[in-house]
Amino acid sequence: MKNSIKNQFTLVFGGVMAGMLVVLWIANVAFIGTFYLEKKKAAIIQAYNEIDSQIVDGDITTPEFDSKFLSIASTYNLEIIILDTDTETVKATSKDNNLLARRLIQYVIYGPEDAEELITTNNYKIQRSKDRVVQLEYLELWGFLGDGKMMLIRSPIEGIRESAAISNTLLTYIGVIVVICGMFIVRFVAGRLTRPILELADISEKMTNLDFEAKYQSGGENEIALLGNNINKLSEKLEATISELKSANIGLKRDLEKKTEIDELRKEFLSNVSHELKTPIALIQGYAEGLK
Repeated sequence: MKNSIKNQFTLVFGGVMAGMLVVLWIANVAFIGTFYLEKKKAAIIQAYNEIDSQIVDGDITTPEFDSKFLSIASTYNLEIIILDTDTETVKATSKDNNLLARRLIQYVIYGPEDAEELITTNNYKIQRSKDRVVQLEYLELWGFLGDGKMMLIRSPIEGIRESAAISNTLLTYIGVIVVICGMFIVRFVAGRLTRPILELADISEKMTNLDFEAKYQSGGENEIALLGNNINKLSEKLEATISELKSANIGLKRDLEKKTEIDELRKEFLSNVSHELKTPIALIQGYAEGLK
């Protein structure tokens, strides 16, 4: 059936799911970059706090600190360099750390150039800036640790954009698959739900042709099953009522035939009486005229 409930339900569900997917995709495109940037800022701040806590509370020359330092950098995908007050490198995540060292010294002495300042505290600043050497935009934290050492932490924003693009692409693929699978599942479930309704429709069609043999057989304890039981009771009552009406109609027909037969006998009797009385009356009428 073209306009069946199953088809309508499937199309409505598919439309709703597709609409939600489009809204989610638009929201993802609009806000995922900002979301990743905020998460990256939180990660940089957390990395700063962990390193600062390690430096204040312990010895930074131990293997344990080196392991913790590298773990923080790899976990959050960060480039980190720490300089002492003599601008000598104390710790760095890269062997080629001269670029980071010069950049940190420039920030401390001259301040950043063409950088968008995002957060400023007493100990550090977080900014967006472009490294003209590598032509990449970075999210950077630079400032001082609790013991006076200088530190620069940065993460490429291009990586954040790539992560957002990958997330959008993955969301699109997953969303399309979910919508298609969801429509098949809904169509199957809708078919199970509409099967009793189709059975009731078939029973009602047979009842219009005065066929009361078909009964609702699907069973269950839901509203459709209750309707099916009521249809069965209605079918039985209609069958009994129509049977009674047929019996009454046969009796009435017999009464009408009997009445017709009595009327015919009455007419025949009157005709015979009229014929038998017609001759004596004529004779009497002739005698009466002769006496005159």
